[in-house]
Amino acid sequence: MVGRNDPCPCGSGKKYKKCCLRKDLEAERQQREAERKFAEVVAPLPPLGRPPTPPEPAPELEPPDPHTAALNARWEEFEAAEDYEGQIAVFWRSVDDGLLDDEMAFEMLNVIYHQSIEHDGRDRFDTLAVSLRERLPDVYAADAHYYLDWLMTNALATGRLDDIPALAREMGPLAGAHIDAFESTVEMLAYHGQLAALVEIIALARPAVMDASDILPWGVDEFTTRAVDYIIFDYLERTPAPAADDPELLAAIAPYAEADPQRLAHLLGQAGHLWTMDDFKTEPRRRSHDMFDDEDEGAGRQDAGRENLYYLSVEFLGYLRREAGVPYTRGELARHNLLEYILARHDGELAPDDDPFDRRGPAHKRRPKTPPARQSLLCPDRHTLDRFLARSMSIFSLQHYLVAATFGQVPAWLRFLESRGLIDAGQHMRTMSEMRELVAALRQLWEKHAADPTLRLGIEHWGE
Repeated sequence: MVGRNDPCPCGSGKKYKKCCLRKDLEAERQQREAERKFAEVVAPLPPLGRPPTPPEPAPELEPPDPHTAALNARWEEFEAAEDYEGQIAVFWRSVDDGLLDDEMAFEMLNVIYHQSIEHDGRDRFDTLAVSLRERLPDVYAADAHYYLDWLMTNALATGRLDDIPALAREMGPLAGAHIDAFESTVEMLAYHGQLAALVEIIALARPAVMDASDILPWGVDEFTTRAVDYIIFDYLERTPAPAADDPELLAAIAPYAEADPQRLAHLLGQAGHLWTMDDFKTEPRRRSHDMFDDEDEGAGRQDAGRENLYYLSVEFLGYLRREAGVPYTRGELARHNLLEYILARHDGELAPDDDPFDRRGPAHKRRPKTPPARQSLLCPDRHTLDRFLARSMSIFSLQHYLVAATFGQVPAWLRFLESRGLIDAGQHMRTMSEMRELVAALRQLWEKHAADPTLRLGIEHWGE
């Protein structure tokens, strides 16, 4: 049985009580009425000489709750006001009347937010959200993680960077209860290079994340890794002559994890390692179809080729900051994801027939597989990178910033490989030519994601 607050079975995304509940109740009422009339027609006559049995009294129905009825009427008024100005007026009146619950406030502001972008009204939306926080704080608090993400997106899109720290401080303590929304906001701030806000938000979030009972151990590990990364990046930005064994840095990292001096040396460009392709020889790893089966994970960490690939990617992160001026936080999104892509392709995870969401039917499955063309381990190719990035843009995951950071740094990755003698100029140019085939598709994607115009601008200047 579907509860009033459960997602509606029709797939609309709304709660059942806000979508099909009334229609279903009306259908049940009509069904009961039809059954009653049918029973009256076919009911047998009472035996002769015996008086008919009087009908049982109908049960008394509970009167409708006046507040719920008022909320429903106000929502219908909001939907009827199809124009932007009319919906804003209904929202203001609802705040003034106090006639808002948390569900209706979110649904109204969700509609108004996306319309405010089209109407160049980001500041106006911010006024609505802040007024809700000040005048109906309990209603605001229920979905504060969404409102804060919208407010930060608006601040970044309009260049009001001074607003970010206060919004981030409000978001930090919510991480334990809303870890997915928190991670999405962190990726946005990382893409925009908001390092100071990230250092603060992670510190504020840590107690809630560590105490949360529904965050899996790997989620806590990823959070801890982010915390250490931001501490290191902050140290590097503040220190004129950074060193891998600096006591200040080691003391800052100690509460989270043990320092990795080798990683710091590669990040600082002080490792002095001259790489060759032989350093990255590694056997493809068998991956279990069971998402909880990690039997190969330990072996993978001991693989010298994979370890060298990791340290090469860390060198790339330092190269991005020093040579290309890319913020450490955005560079880390790209570094991590490019390494994941290289290993996933090497392990055979990105073949078309391995796609769990393939909808091309059984005829396609019967076709013989075409052997993949020979390619460099380190150079991306158009088809597998397309499939890899699509994983982050599925209905289960919309990681716009991760995709933008990854594809945006492919040209720098190729320049880095050529500078280290790991590919030649011909490989560099051929790969760039192939990658350009993805630009149009991503440009179309970012045009639809109008909330942050910097994503579209980034793809328009890709490769320049």
